[in-house]
Amino acid sequence: MVDKDKRRFRRYRKTGDCPITFRNGTIAAKMLDYSLDGVGVLVEGSALISKGDIINLTLHDSEIAANGEVAWSCINDTGLRLGIRTRENSSRLIHGLINDFRFSDTLIGLHRNRKTGILTIQYGTVIKKVYIRDGDIIFSASNQHEDRLGHLLLKEGKITQEQFDKTVEEIRKTGMKQVVALVKLGYLKPQELVPVVRRQVEQIILGLFTLDNGRFEFKEMPLPPDVMITLKLSPANLIYYGIMRMDNISRDMRAELPDMNSVVALSSGSEDLFQDISLDSGGRYLVSLLDDKKTVGEIIEASKMSENEAVRTLYALFCARILVAKAVHGEASPEAVVEMTGGLEIPNSGEIHTMHDTYRQLGYYGMLEISETATLGEIKKAYYRAAKRYHPDIHFSLSDDSLKGKLSDIFSCIYEAYAILSDPDKRSEYDERKNEKEAVKPDVQKQARQKFEEGKDVFGSGNFNQAERLFGHAAYYESNVAEYHYFYGMALLQQNRMKPATKAFERALGLDPLNAEYYTELGAVLLLMGFQTQAKGYFEKALKIAPGQNRASEGMAEIDRRKT
Repeated sequence: MVDKDKRRFRRYRKTGDCPITFRNGTIAAKMLDYSLDGVGVLVEGSALISKGDIINLTLHDSEIAANGEVAWSCINDTGLRLGIRTRENSSRLIHGLINDFRFSDTLIGLHRNRKTGILTIQYGTVIKKVYIRDGDIIFSASNQHEDRLGHLLLKEGKITQEQFDKTVEEIRKTGMKQVVALVKLGYLKPQELVPVVRRQVEQIILGLFTLDNGRFEFKEMPLPPDVMITLKLSPANLIYYGIMRMDNISRDMRAELPDMNSVVALSSGSEDLFQDISLDSGGRYLVSLLDDKKTVGEIIEASKMSENEAVRTLYALFCARILVAKAVHGEASPEAVVEMTGGLEIPNSGEIHTMHDTYRQLGYYGMLEISETATLGEIKKAYYRAAKRYHPDIHFSLSDDSLKGKLSDIFSCIYEAYAILSDPDKRSEYDERKNEKEAVKPDVQKQARQKFEEGKDVFGSGNFNQAERLFGHAAYYESNVAEYHYFYGMALLQQNRMKPATKAFERALGLDPLNAEYYTELGAVLLLMGFQTQAKGYFEKALKIAPGQNRASEGMAEIDRRKT
């Protein structure tokens, strides 16, 4: 799935009738949600609409874009669900009403899509423009007198009223820009120019967060050459401080906070989205309270702030996407799913079953859907894309435990593929093994056994790294032999690589579920990692199969000793 399939603009829930015009006919439908780049609808009855079809929606009393291409479709008990991606017109416009789209979400969406162009906001006679390059805010302008640089310097006490008046007179006579006149008259030193303009640009943008009406329009286009100074401002900082400067706590803030029982976590994507985050003391304090357990309500209660102050700060952190609602009562919330997936279509149960049946045959490159010449950057992007689609937390609504287990298997393999391919040395070894396997003769069993025996020899001599490589070859050549995976796990364990060792032991047990030694080793590793309950379960299974298994008995005794 390519980048254009990602829904990077926030979705807003809104219901209402929206008849669909399709193939010269009209079909009854209801809007479910909308964003700056699409609309979600539910079609009543049966209709032959599928991905790629072009349709029009009739939305009354709204400027939400309603013409587009079907990006995805699915059928459930309620009817036909459609995701409609807005078709960009020749002028490449994105527009809407401010009361339909939060300004913070628009900034983040433009940043995530790496857009370049001018965002124009108009309310009454006031017009403000925000200049954006590759998603970064670099400049802003306003037709309000109080937003001009001279007014800012006058307000800050940097120039006198007399100097301000002389600047205005110079502008009137020469037509030069105010910033040029200020420097020419000596009221502003050249070295002061950038920080002063930065403050001006920030003030213009921060004032936009208090708007509750008006309209906006983003036109994708090359930026004009007359932008004298280009900055690179953090959307997160502007969003955070724009909301924090609001005088009152609106009912929208409380209503738009996640459920009070939602667990709060740092957004996993914040380090990529915003490179320059500088919170105030209140923001830093609330972030310090996060422990992946506290809910929204518990953080407000523990904050030592007034309730209004805590609500405002949390709301600002959520709007800046620094925080995300991780779960409700232990399960991922719908808002968290949107944040985690970036809007990617997640697989249904049938696709999960199919993927589980075939994922071991795909190989690491096939698992990530990349070519064998993929760069590190492409590997990382592919990993995040695959991980977001198959992360077990995203499929929180599944009631089938076997499906959840299959998702865990798939996700583990996705991570394993990333871990190997993102490491140059491991990738080289994998490629070598892969090429050898592709070139192997029909006597693959003989080849695997030869590698295995060589591995046991070097394992006995203490060369565990080489043993790991040889056992890995054997398990790759003939993946259905339990002892190859078991010895591969033993070589990993000798190098203190416990997590991959547990995976190898689990694979061995999957092939030979009546082997007490395998249960014992897996229990021993889990005990070393501190998972006593799980370790006890494996020791008990080992003793049930082989009551005389001494190491399993010793493991049980160690668990009892730790309890006392």
